[in-house]
Amino acid sequence: MDSVTAALQLLVIAYPTLFLVMALFAGLTWGLTKLFPAKE
Repeated sequence: MDSVTAALQLLVIAYPTLFLVMALFAGLTWGLTKLFPAKE
């Protein structure tokens, strides 16, 4: 397996994981602000 194939495989695995983590954090933040509204 050459380096180009390895890099492509890494991209295919890494990008969806990155978006999944970002969506998870966004959902967590949204959920927390919904549960605990920031009223001063």
